[in-house]
Amino acid sequence: MTGNSLLTCETTQAKVYRLELRKHFTNRSLESYLATFEKHLAVLNDKINLIVDSKDKGVIEDIKPTISTLVLDTIGENLFSTSFSSQKAGRKEPQFITDIDCCLTEADWLLIEQWKTTSGNFVIMSLAAWLGPMCWKLLALAGRVISFKAAMIKLVIKIYWKVFWQRRMLGDQYQPPSTMMGAVVDRQMSAFYSSNLSPLTFFTGFRDAFWHLSIFMLAGHQTSTMTLTWALYYLCKHEQVRQKLQEEVDDFLKNREENSPQEMTEVLTDKSALKYLEAVLKETMRLAPAGPYLGRKAAVDVTLPVNFAEDSGEPTEFITIPAGTNVIVMSQYMHYSERYFRKAGSFIPERWLKATENEFENIPPPCYNPFSAGTRACIGEKYAMLQMKLALLSLCSKFDFTFAHPDTTFCTPLHHMVQGPARFAVKFSHRRK
Repeated sequence: MTGNSLLTCETTQAKVYRLELRKHFTNRSLESYLATFEKHLAVLNDKINLIVDSKDKGVIEDIKPTISTLVLDTIGENLFSTSFSSQKAGRKEPQFITDIDCCLTEADWLLIEQWKTTSGNFVIMSLAAWLGPMCWKLLALAGRVISFKAAMIKLVIKIYWKVFWQRRMLGDQYQPPSTMMGAVVDRQMSAFYSSNLSPLTFFTGFRDAFWHLSIFMLAGHQTSTMTLTWALYYLCKHEQVRQKLQEEVDDFLKNREENSPQEMTEVLTDKSALKYLEAVLKETMRLAPAGPYLGRKAAVDVTLPVNFAEDSGEPTEFITIPAGTNVIVMSQYMHYSERYFRKAGSFIPERWLKATENEFENIPPPCYNPFSAGTRACIGEKYAMLQMKLALLSLCSKFDFTFAHPDTTFCTPLHHMVQGPARFAVKFSHRRK
């Protein structure tokens, strides 16, 4: 059961949800989120400063929880009407975040890994050896799913109670919440009152709020965490790229005091500003896409080329995909294809800058869609990019960082159902400008 959320409902309903939710991701809304971003980034910087000055000498053995708690705290206040305060809990993530990670790992093992090693000579002995771990993994997965759902139900109840209490206490002076989940719950509660307190309306609204929250927790928190950890990995691995990025950040922050929140938001959401930072994030999402696969269903018959002439590049063979067919688009395959990206396996942010006319390839838009496209495209693209830009701006302006252990230089992205985070040790130090 996938529920009735923006990413899992029918297309007609998805369009309705997008109209309801998109106001929370406009530049005006992003401007209001800026103070929360900066507040939690200050907590992160203080935490890293303490680690640099402590006996750990700036070493964080696993960067993922540090980034994960930052993303969770900001998305909690900005979108969920909730203060998680997970950064203040040390370096440990909340249990429901651990549950998500384990669910993705176990699901990948169940749906992908087992079929990689299965040969045609599949005998009873190998079947027995396979079913044992399979049953255990299924039980573990079910336990994690139940734990995660319980945490999300508890969180939805908390938001419902907060909205209900504000409605009751403020009366005619009540204003709907500005956060996404607060607004969703407020609409569901209004529908409940309008239906003469119908239990069915209440439970339908509660169910939809639960699935919205669950999907945004996965699509909002997990993806940004994954991308930021991989961006830090590539910056640690490529010192010259980090230094070049720090130079751009230093130049940008010289006039930071003069920028209002509105001006700052406009600059950070403008793809022509901070071009190298934009290029670093784009190249990270190319090599380590948060969603390696895109799932779609053909609305009409679609004819696609499958073979091309070597000399002219013209299509020579076609295939027709009937309407109603489920289609998996292999994004990471295109990202690593030499046909679309020269030196495809290398981390080269400059490929996105086009400093000279023919320095790097002209990338066809369909070959790079880290936020998807169409009705199911990521509604929070601007929010995610703003959050990641601010995080890298803050870290690059205040710290130098590199691998704490040399063997992490061979870390490789996992191109499975959902991209896994880069888990490695980082050594931070104060910048000497």
